[in-house]
Amino acid sequence: ELESKKALKLQEDKKEKEKKDVETAILTEVEKAIDLLGQEHIRHVKIIDDKIILICEPATNLDALMVRYGAMALIKRTLNETVIAVDINFILKSRLNAK
Repeated sequence: ELESKKALKLQEDKKEKEKKDVETAILTEVEKAIDLLGQEHIRHVKIIDDKIILICEPATNLDALMVRYGAMALIKRTLNETVIAVDINFILKSRLNAK
């Protein structure tokens, strides 16, 4: 019984570590994207479903972001704002495979 409790605790600890790794990967990637665009140009950052949504000024230079994400960044420009969506699964696959 004691061994089964230890095994269960080890599994829970492993799941918690994986959750923290995923959270850290997402947050660091958002920080890098904000740095690439320039913090002064960002209006909002949201996570909706499995996408990171960056809403920024209409005249924001997106070249650095396009070099980093390429076609994985979906961009929509309007008169009032530029909306960028990046798939979280793409980020996690590239980040966790690099380790």
